[in-house]
Amino acid sequence: MVRTTSWYGGLFAAILSVASTQASALTWTVESDQGGMLTTGGTSLHHWAESTSDFSLALNAVAGEPNSSLSIHLGLMNTLAVTQTFTVTSTIPIKALSSPVDLAGSMGVTITDSSDPLDSAMLGIAGQDPFFQGLIDGVPIASATIFANPYFLSCTSGALLACTVADSGSFGPLVAAKNAMTSIGIRHTFTLTPGDSIGISSSLVVAGSPAPSINLPEPSMATLLASGLGILAMLGRQRR
Repeated sequence: MVRTTSWYGGLFAAILSVASTQASALTWTVESDQGGMLTTGGTSLHHWAESTSDFSLALNAVAGEPNSSLSIHLGLMNTLAVTQTFTVTSTIPIKALSSPVDLAGSMGVTITDSSDPLDSAMLGIAGQDPFFQGLIDGVPIASATIFANPYFLSCTSGALLACTVADSGSFGPLVAAKNAMTSIGIRHTFTLTPGDSIGISSSLVVAGSPAPSINLPEPSMATLLASGLGILAMLGRQRR
């Protein structure tokens, strides 16, 4: 089954398509160092948009067959007048796999400066945490990381138009000498400047070793723009 979602905001229009053969229980936790927190319990999650006094968030996620892959797409805007640190963690249950297992991941990110002209948007990594951290049974896997500290991405808007820049990366397949018994997950940790937004598209796959077809394509610019720009339209519809 192919599930296609269209988000429209202002002059921007983007289409994000994700493929899913079955739904899975997805758990989300989103936190900011300014006190904001959003979370969902075990639910089949596809489209979700919410906001706090600290940030606005739009999420889309699917789990693949046989519950061994996780694909997430999110757009997040820092609504405060100060830089915030965010931690976004998502997990899905999997069928048990004995050690060793193969693990692969990919992610892409956009940052958009939609504030006043000549104001800069900056994205960075907080503390010693990587931007992308792969998890097995809730435990970080040392080599399952993308964009380690230090990492920065920035852009400056012009007098008429907002600016958007993108980056992407991947890892694996790598062999993790660990049983995968209950779940896999992705944890994103980053800082974001005031009034600016990011789009993230990331995937994680785990399989019994060896797994010759575990390679993941890196996210396309179209998918990243859909994730980042779509947040405004989704949140606008929710408030009506």
